[in-house]
Amino acid sequence: MTSLSRDGVTVSDIHQIRQIEGNLIVFKEPLMRSVIVTEGWQLLPYRHYEEVGVEDLTFVGHSKDHFVHHGSWEDDSAYKPLDMTRLANSWIRRVGFESVNEACTIERCANVSATDIEISGNRGHSSVRAAASSRVFMGKIVDHSDGYYVEEKATYAEGAGQFHACGVSKQSMGTVIWRCTWGDDGCFEAHARQPRATLIDVCKGGFMQYRMGGALEQLPNHLNDLVLWNFCATRTTKQTQQPFQWWSEKDKWTKCLPPVVVGFHGVNVPMDENNMRVNLQQGMEVTPASLYERQLKNRLGKLPRWVVDLRDTTKK
Repeated sequence: MTSLSRDGVTVSDIHQIRQIEGNLIVFKEPLMRSVIVTEGWQLLPYRHYEEVGVEDLTFVGHSKDHFVHHGSWEDDSAYKPLDMTRLANSWIRRVGFESVNEACTIERCANVSATDIEISGNRGHSSVRAAASSRVFMGKIVDHSDGYYVEEKATYAEGAGQFHACGVSKQSMGTVIWRCTWGDDGCFEAHARQPRATLIDVCKGGFMQYRMGGALEQLPNHLNDLVLWNFCATRTTKQTQQPFQWWSEKDKWTKCLPPVVVGFHGVNVPMDENNMRVNLQQGMEVTPASLYERQLKNRLGKLPRWVVDLRDTTKK
């Protein structure tokens, strides 16, 4: 964790300005971290484009038949068809990715949505991630790419999925990963360099301990406010510690600040509650089914039509 010890905590939060009166600035969105004046906060300009959309396309690559994590450039980055960089109020929807190493990275963006996405063909390195972005929404992303299991190299599996599933990296804040399904041989991504405030809501897929990602010098994988709500684990690994440690003293790779986990079910994964803020109702689903939907309805009075449409066409 040399990056953290050398450079300290870095918070980057991109906002729209609603109003300026003298030396008073009002943001359109709430801050996601308390501001203490002595911490050296700065207001900086954010150069970007707005209202950029990618939709109704399929990107086809030629990722290797037998993916090996960090095996070569061909395994990790040969086919990376789409990056969303420095975009605000933008979107990607109804898009397919076939046989790609990395589907889409949303980097240094704000208020970007990625919805109704399918990942298929040969499995590769990563799915859809938010990197150093604020308030990214990922909804109804389905990854059923095929390939060989990482730890059972001779076993080919349909629906193994990308090595890293949907997730976050760098100084991302306020990411929502909602009603997404990923492969049995993956795990949500928490790729270090200080992501925080991530909600993984009514998602389903593998829960493999060593798939979160992140270089040793850039750990922890995730800072405060990681929330898993009604997550359904379809498969785990024999290498997963029992009980699972979110902050392992025995393992140098798993380092998440204490998360909130509610309604974790599916494959049984006992968890050490000593390094968790909350572990509620493990082994069964809870009500409400979706924390995001409930909070959004409370704020707006009703769910927007696009949320209802996506929800009703998503198979849990």
